Amino acid sequence: MKRVIYFILGTIILFASCKKNNSDTARSGLLSLSFDVNKAVLLKNDSSLLKAKVVDLQYTDSSLIGMMPRLIASGKALYVFNQHPVTQILKFSATGEFLNIIGRRGSGPNEFVEAYDFFVNYNESQIEILTTNGVYVYDESGKFLKTAKIKEVPAFSFVKDSLDNYWFCTGNHLGYSDFKVHKIAKEKVVERFVKSTDNLLPLQESCFSYNQSGYINFRESLSNKVYRSEGGKFVLQYEIDFGKYKVPVADKSTDPMLYVEELNKKDYCTIDRYFENDDYRYFYIKMYKVNSTEMTGYHWVIDKKNNSEKIIKYENSNADVFLFWPQFLNEKNELVFIGYTQKDIKSGSEYVNKNPTVIHVSVESIFEYAD
Repeated sequence: MKRVIYFILGTIILFASCKKNNSDTARSGLLSLSFDVNKAVLLKNDSSLLKAKVVDLQYTDSSLIGMMPRLIASGKALYVFNQHPVTQILKFSATGEFLNIIGRRGSGPNEFVEAYDFFVNYNESQIEILTTNGVYVYDESGKFLKTAKIKEVPAFSFVKDSLDNYWFCTGNHLGYSDFKVHKIAKEKVVERFVKSTDNLLPLQESCFSYNQSGYINFRESLSNKVYRSEGGKFVLQYEIDFGKYKVPVADKSTDPMLYVEELNKKDYCTIDRYFENDDYRYFYIKMYKVNSTEMTGYHWVIDKKNNSEKIIKYENSNADVFLFWPQFLNEKNELVFIGYTQKDIKSGSEYVNKNPTVIHVSVESIFEYAD
């Protein structure tokens, strides 16, 4: 089988260390945080962080994982949202054994033409898939249960809260609504949030993050804001000051094509992922550089108890390295990644016939490395 190489628009992971340098300015619960790339600590080799559990995902003709997969863990299972070479959910055991497939692309009964996102319903032990035909619901064995009865929303990312409210992101879909986030309760859109301020084309990306502790967060690539959903409400939680690396501001008069040209002439940072648990806040920051073949990214971790922070920087020209693919922050204070180690990549033929690996990196090891 031919390995599909992951492609990113030109960024890599940076980690830096700093201590109590962010002053969290509360404005109705809003925290303003400053991100300083000059405090980054360079990670030269990924083996420095490989102190936790490493799980190899079984490689078979039925479990081939392609480019840019998404990973969610639930109980003793790992679920991988695979969009290449086919769109489906692959279920693995906690030790990496391939178990079964959930959802299939096709035109037959209970099949979907296209799928955009998936959600693990921890409370009901169900898997929900956002498709062109609505939200399909399956049990953990892959048995189709139902299609969720919700008002059609042209979304590409979604999540469901503990109150059974659905939250959909349509992005900058001005033909549908002036708002980007839509709350659905009892099959109807009841509230809309995050009003569009420009005419840029919508980005198809996974905007929501969540975990078993009930944290639900929302962010967009070209925004410096992070929101949270809690108790059925949707509020602005963080604003990040990137200094000279902030994304150029666009408004209703901005031409989308000219804006892309402007981005290509500037170094800038974006929030690619945000995770949170009871102890830590985690930002994965991508840096886009003009005329650079290297990808650059930052893993930025903030201790919520004492507000200390660490940032580690990582650079590489190969987008397959696991450090570019953080998936979630678990209750054990481990950052969980999916991808390949530098050792895998250097091995050549073994790397071609191998699924990506699930790697748990303890937050503590990041703090130790950056000290």
